Amino acid sequence: MKQFGTLLFWLMNGLAVLFAIAATVWVLKVGLPFKRQYAALRSRTSEVYKVLPLDQLTNVQLPEVLERWTCRVEDTNQITIAVAAMGLTPSVANWLRLFNAPGPNFSWLDLSGARKAALFSIVKQMALNFSNDRTFYVSDDGSIALLWSEETDAVFLFQNQGRVVRCAYYSRPRKSIESGSRGD
Repeated sequence: MKQFGTLLFWLMNGLAVLFAIAATVWVLKVGLPFKRQYAALRSRTSEVYKVLPLDQLTNVQLPEVLERWTCRVEDTNQITIAVAAMGLTPSVANWLRLFNAPGPNFSWLDLSGARKAALFSIVKQMALNFSNDRTFYVSDDGSIALLWSEETDAVFLFQNQGRVVRCAYYSRPRKSIESGSRGD
């Protein structure tokens, strides 16, 4: 019986050492690189945008965008998933609230939260540096927000659609070469 106790003692100690080695390897190979990448991502996405009423955007009118401009890209997954991952109901208001909120600090005790915050920051990066004036223009009811890019003469439109947030990239229609060169 004494031999079994000794064997059990060494087996338990061996498992503890094996676990400690595996944990150390994970921290060095996965945890620390993720922490560094998280810190870099957090610093790149820390900018705060102004939020103004939609009627203060004089260069672009929403009805014109919806009726005459060309929708180049449309998506309902990115914003919806990113906002839901942060524990909020997907909406334009929650997108703007999270967009302007500082990202949480990295915590070894909340790796799942850090992963979700990193996902949100990745989605947020698509909107950063798009707008020259760093301003969201929001409708009175808060269901629509626009980011305007004077440089590209385009807008990102964020719109509540039921349980999802639609994100669409619109640009002014290009003039046709044929229509400009005809002598008709």
